[in-house]
Amino acid sequence: MAVHSLHYEHPKPSISLMNNNTSAIEIHFKFEIVEVIIQCNDRGEFRNGQCHCAGHFFGSQCQYVSRCDYGKRKNGRCLCDKGWKGDYCHDIICQHGYPDVNNKSKSCVCPARFTGAHCDRCSQKGPKIRPYPECNIDVSKSKAKLQRQEAETQVNTILYY
Repeated sequence: MAVHSLHYEHPKPSISLMNNNTSAIEIHFKFEIVEVIIQCNDRGEFRNGQCHCAGHFFGSQCQYVSRCDYGKRKNGRCLCDKGWKGDYCHDIICQHGYPDVNNKSKSCVCPARFTGAHCDRCSQKGPKIRPYPECNIDVSKSKAKLQRQEAETQVNTILYY
């Protein structure tokens, strides 16, 4: 992969005297376009004209992986199972909560009211006060519209009563 970048040297001002004892500052810039070749995809070290890949990476530019923890390999890449991400599908995705570093981030630490490997299910346990989310809210449009209409009817009934 080639990346083109524009480099310039800091300006070097020079002062020249003009007539009527006024001065002018001339600023000169030197620009050059440099092509930077990115080797090894940040997955290895480029030495002696070739990539020396780190970990479970291989290929001329360290573009392939040889292991997938929670997924399947296809064409040298990992296709991660639901709830996992990363080059090796080794990073857990926690819907609510955060990865448990004591377990090498293979599970999630869930806040109250959430459970499951990815903190993606309502536990129906824990405090019933905010800021904990209500995990059983139905947010479908038709249900929300119906609830809004019921609330408006109740308010109007109270106002006219």
